[in-house]
Amino acid sequence: GEERIRFLHAELSLRIGDIDEARKEFSRIMGDRNMSNKYRKYACNRWEDYKYTLAPTVEAGEVNEVSI
Repeated sequence: GEERIRFLHAELSLRIGDIDEARKEFSRIMGDRNMSNKYRKYACNRWEDYKYTLAPTVEAGEVNEVSI
């Protein structure tokens, strides 16, 4: 239902490059105690995966705007 739609919204935002929207929605999902643990864990794992494997690398002295 709604949980899946929220997760897919965040995932699609990430895939199309709308990183700000993806970060916001993943953050909302992870912080929402009404969401099932399943989707909260999916969101956490997916965002961590993005941050550590897919996010653009930063040069020394630059600020990484992707982190939450």
